[in-house]
Amino acid sequence: MLMLKELINRYAKPLSAGLLLAGLAGCGSGGGNDNILCGGNPCPSPGQSGGSSSNNQVRLGSGSGTNFNAGVLTASIGSASLPPSGNTTISASIVDQTGAFVTNESTITFSSRCNTEGSASFNQNQVITTTGQAQVTYTAEGCEGSDTITATLGTATASVEITVSPNVVRIGRGSGADFVAGELTTNLATGTSLSAGGQIVINMSLANQQGVLQTANASNPLSIEVTSGCITRGLAKVDRSPVTTVTGTASVVYTDMGCGVAPNGTSDTIVASALNSSASVDVTIAPDTVNQLQFISAQPQELFLKGTGGVETSVVTFSVRGQLGGPVVGATVDFELSTDVGGIEIPVTSGVTNAQGQVSATVQAGTVPTSVRVIATERSSMISTVSNSLSVATGITDSDNFSVVAQTLNPECWSGVQGNQVTITAFLGDVFNNPPPNGTVVQFITEGGIIGSSCQSSGGRCTVTFTCTPEFVSDGRIEILGYTIGAESFDDVNTNGVFDAGDRFVAADNDLSEAFRDDNEDGVYNDIQYLDFNSDGAFNDKDGKYTGPNCDSPNDGTECAIVGGEQVTTLNVFNSVTISQSNPTVTRIFGGEAVPGTERRDRAGNVVQAAQTFVNRFFGGNASQIFSLAGGSQIRVLPNTSVNLGTLIIGDSNLNSLPTGTTIAVTAGNGELASGNGFTIRNTNRPAFIPLAIRADDEPSNDGNLQVTITVPGYGAEVFSWPVNDSNP
Repeated sequence: MLMLKELINRYAKPLSAGLLLAGLAGCGSGGGNDNILCGGNPCPSPGQSGGSSSNNQVRLGSGSGTNFNAGVLTASIGSASLPPSGNTTISASIVDQTGAFVTNESTITFSSRCNTEGSASFNQNQVITTTGQAQVTYTAEGCEGSDTITATLGTATASVEITVSPNVVRIGRGSGADFVAGELTTNLATGTSLSAGGQIVINMSLANQQGVLQTANASNPLSIEVTSGCITRGLAKVDRSPVTTVTGTASVVYTDMGCGVAPNGTSDTIVASALNSSASVDVTIAPDTVNQLQFISAQPQELFLKGTGGVETSVVTFSVRGQLGGPVVGATVDFELSTDVGGIEIPVTSGVTNAQGQVSATVQAGTVPTSVRVIATERSSMISTVSNSLSVATGITDSDNFSVVAQTLNPECWSGVQGNQVTITAFLGDVFNNPPPNGTVVQFITEGGIIGSSCQSSGGRCTVTFTCTPEFVSDGRIEILGYTIGAESFDDVNTNGVFDAGDRFVAADNDLSEAFRDDNEDGVYNDIQYLDFNSDGAFNDKDGKYTGPNCDSPNDGTECAIVGGEQVTTLNVFNSVTISQSNPTVTRIFGGEAVPGTERRDRAGNVVQAAQTFVNRFFGGNASQIFSLAGGSQIRVLPNTSVNLGTLIIGDSNLNSLPTGTTIAVTAGNGELASGNGFTIRNTNRPAFIPLAIRADDEPSNDGNLQVTITVPGYGAEVFSWPVNDSNP
């Protein structure tokens, strides 16, 4: 209620105190409507706005009259979704019970969830109206989805629900109405190519559906990745990736490093990615100029001779580089060989560089050992280079150049000794006496004991281990067979690696049967064990024909081995070694005993040659050359003379060699040794032969012995002794 003094001052009229008091009394001192503030009409009751309503009731909504919609506001966008950062006008109406606008001053408050959260705003949250109508502008500022806008007047409310579209930020070019998603721009003129090694600027933008650039805080900038096919291959680069922005725009500098492919260049697609979207631009890059031609590799560097069944081709690779150091794609390179000896060749003499700038030539081996290089020339620049040297120098194993040897031929293996081991070595060479390729497999079988099944060659040799076991063979001699795939030998007179006119094949020396184990050492297959190379279920003996690669119309009367119309190029070449299961039982041999391993049988197993005796085998049947004097019998030597006693033969119980390391000492207690120095038995599978001779010394007597002492390692000495008399008759 206004004070009297205030009224007087406000209106500056000389009113009588009585009149004012009377007026004030008419208004009441409290609890009633203040007709002065309400414009002469009754003030609304609490929670209502003033108006012309006869019953003082107002309604809040939209429209008026019969079109009034109570409790409902209107939005200028209607039922459409509001774009991100978009705005719409919200309208409200205040009417009385008749639908007429309430014209008394009224205050309407507007609110929403997003407004409370700070993701939307009103141009004013409260509107004071005397027309019965109110409008506010609602602006989305990060709000997404559904938001209910409510107008409040006292206890009356009205609302409208709007939908705000998500703020979808995409990468592209431009901004505002000119924004195009998915595309980038460059400073390269339309229809032109980027020169080799050149640079361009790539421009990009991040904006939403309305083209509004996406901004960010400096402490948390937006990140954009930039790449391309050429960048991935190391043939181009950008000055930075990722690139960051707080303004929504960014640019990078793209530099070619040799991506252009001859002759027409390369189209590189540059892609920028951010916020789950991407944009790209295609740039055509002119080809680089050829600057270098480099040799890269030759795989393998060593080839088999042609027709020998091994690796006969090598892939030789070169690289073409441009002025920028990058690969040149699509360049044509011509190839030639430094020699064509033996028929070595390159079947395809040119090639085109691939995406890595590389091109390869295939070299086919010839029939003659040689070294060769590939000469490569890039056709447009005529730049040339040569490869490293290739070696065509090896073939399959030749029968003349295959052998098997034992490190020890006489290990102690007989008398229950187990685990003694012997190294078995196979030596291999081809027709030119070169080692066959490393990795050539040699296989082994044995008559007794245990042996490694196979080994792979390196430098023309390989080894396995033989181990002694309690398994005894009857004659104490174990046959070990080694074999590998190879060819029969021939005399290559013209040294062209081919068995052809002018060459010789000596069947008696070089013709081979299928490989077999020769346990009785007679050189004939006796149905013991053979290797069925051609898998025909039968043993194939020598055929008098040449079996091997590169057999071309020889004129020495030899035929090339042919089966089923095709030339037979390989067979098993084989060789054996015999070791004795030596034992420490010292045995004196007098000459009439049979030499182990000398009996001969035919294919049917019939004896065709009896085993030879020692006297026949080693002394031509002359038994007088063998020292056969019984132990303890006197040796008579006349003064000033000497006596040749013959050869003392000492072996083990099987008449083979005593174990390796056995020592034999010969001493004369009377007279002097003219022959018969002691020695140590080393690597042999035959008995020891000791020539003995004694002469009278300067002090004739019959006191003293000729003594032979044999000591097997790990055992006591065995002594043979004969008294010697060199006194006067």
